[in-house]
Amino acid sequence: TVIGTSTESDLWLGDATGTLSRLTFSLSPHRPTWTTRGDGITVGAVKDGRWRLLTVGLDGTRSPTVLFESPHRLYPNSWSPDGRYLMFQESRPGTGWDLRILEVDASGRPLTALRAFADTPFHESGAAISLDGRWVAYESDELDGVVQVYVRSFPGGAHKVRASPAGARWPAWDREGHLHYWQTEDQTLQMKGTGEQGARLVLGPPQPVWRGEIGPAVLKRVVI
Repeated sequence: TVIGTSTESDLWLGDATGTLSRLTFSLSPHRPTWTTRGDGITVGAVKDGRWRLLTVGLDGTRSPTVLFESPHRLYPNSWSPDGRYLMFQESRPGTGWDLRILEVDASGRPLTALRAFADTPFHESGAAISLDGRWVAYESDELDGVVQVYVRSFPGGAHKVRASPAGARWPAWDREGHLHYWQTEDQTLQMKGTGEQGARLVLGPPQPVWRGEIGPAVLKRVVI
């Protein structure tokens, strides 16, 4: 949970009893994302004009681990199931939001150079890695400027399919491998079954699950 305004906020942890524990002080974190093992939370934060991706531990006994720094805005999106890769988005001049991959070692520290996953003149953001680690669903406005949900193979990205027939946002995966997203034109949570044919993803017809206002954090709780 992030508590406070966008410029004066901090990260807090709430347990099942409703008790809150403060994890950061004067950090102003963005987009908190759980690590795969559940022992930390990765956020984007800016300091002295530079953005950083940080993993904050839950015990409060060590300093946050700095994963990456950039002069451009950074938001974490999704950790891979094996905890080796972090998918994040970076806003860069000329290309807008792009999706990039950072690899880490067993201790959660960055290993190699970054890899581009979706790096185009369009905006790509909001990525979610499937729970089997084979696919990434994300948002892109590459078709007529309308934000849609697309799926590509992970980590190479060679196979790609458009998942949403109309404007859509906030993709998420459930434990059965079904893809969910928020269809914006009729305010409906949609679900699509998935399968594979020749190493390519096959999506079933959309099935409406819920209708009404919703946000990305709520969608993740409903789906996962």
